[in-house]
Amino acid sequence: MADELVESLKRVPIFAGVRDKELGRLVKAMRDSRFNEGEVITTEGRSRMRANGRLILVDCVVPESNEPHFSKFIDLNMLVMTGGKERTAKEFEQLLGAAGFKLLRIIPTELPTSIVEAEPL
Repeated sequence: MADELVESLKRVPIFAGVRDKELGRLVKAMRDSRFNEGEVITTEGRSRMRANGRLILVDCVVPESNEPHFSKFIDLNMLVMTGGKERTAKEFEQLLGAAGFKLLRIIPTELPTSIVEAEPL
């Protein structure tokens, strides 16, 4: 799934010029991380970022509603297999806020994952 996501991201203008290897590393880091590790990743990213920079995360965003969504299956699988979890938009906002970012937008993709864009506070 990570390879498909990298291919999908290459079609998004914001990722123009980013090497496949770097896109793949970002996808793996956030998809395999539990909540506390995600805080470390985003906090470290904030400390190295310019004031006008942008943080781009690629991850599932679990809908708050009770409607079926593939990300809920992934969330359950992560919980059982690794003890990890996927995040809702509200959880992303909290995670990013704790690391010094403001959530700007969540962009759905063709896959179960979305692009989460944030800026430094």
